[in-house]
Amino acid sequence: MLIPLTHHSRFVFELFLEGKVPFFYRPRVVNSITGTTLMPHTYTIGLASPQVYLVQDVGDYLEVEYDLEKLSLQKKIIPQYQGYLVKLNQYQQIDEYLLAQLSKRNRKNLFSKIRKLEREKDVTYQVFFGEITRVEYDALFETFYELLKKRFDEKKLYNRHLERWEVLYRSTYPLLLEKKASIFVIYDNLRPITITLNFHMGDVVFSHIQTYDLNYRQYNMGDVSMLRHLEWCFENGMQVFDLSMGANPYKLKWCNHSYLLNYHIFYRSSSVLSVAITTFVTYKLRLMQFLRDKQVIGKLFSLERFIYPWKAKKLKKQFVASEIGPSGD
Repeated sequence: MLIPLTHHSRFVFELFLEGKVPFFYRPRVVNSITGTTLMPHTYTIGLASPQVYLVQDVGDYLEVEYDLEKLSLQKKIIPQYQGYLVKLNQYQQIDEYLLAQLSKRNRKNLFSKIRKLEREKDVTYQVFFGEITRVEYDALFETFYELLKKRFDEKKLYNRHLERWEVLYRSTYPLLLEKKASIFVIYDNLRPITITLNFHMGDVVFSHIQTYDLNYRQYNMGDVSMLRHLEWCFENGMQVFDLSMGANPYKLKWCNHSYLLNYHIFYRSSSVLSVAITTFVTYKLRLMQFLRDKQVIGKLFSLERFIYPWKAKKLKKQFVASEIGPSGD
């Protein structure tokens, strides 16, 4: 097969979660919405093999500069997914954004749900950003895992984050202390009922994972969480709240800007094998996007639903932070 010869990396996750980009790019990424320059570091990939390098999920609102001359590489750009974000830089306060984005009916329903939630429950909101004790962090990550797993078990969908939860747990704590990540929590009394993990770079907040307690679904917790998130963004000078790929009614309601997530293919035009692999990968990606556009993939067929029964067996064990320890030992 040709695909195993291709190196894969996921640009958006490496940029926001790890602050790095492959060395095909210069260490300068511009947020074209606000003009802010992000300064990730670059990392090296061995150039002897494979012959083709596939960089996935490069949002087109993130302007990159290439560094290909010294590597003797060519590039192709293949559009793939649609991404969605909330652009806040044209508003001064949350009320302006709500008036522009939500219908009168949606605004009325939103505040009605919030009043109902806060009347019936002992609700508090907290953002951990720069300061959190290890005990609080461990407890939150255990509850986070539990809520996320229950939600996707109910849907009978595979969630890739659950499979790599230990890696996420180990890497996020120092980023929280450095204000490169935040955890937003809605509590009922002392119990978290909504948890969101965000990553920060420049004036962009990248919303990575969100889940909620299914027992509170009647309160539209996603909408409540989004409102409180955006209030926090305004208060802290954040200009973009990026919800990344995947269209759904929730994103279409809240987001005021859509963008393309492209795949970048880097290859050697002097190599017959490299050109052949690139041609194969290009046709495969275009076919996949054609099937998405025709709703064959995503509606008629869902890979996450198909592999769920097999993957679910590997996730029966509950995540327990104390079994891993602060150092990951």
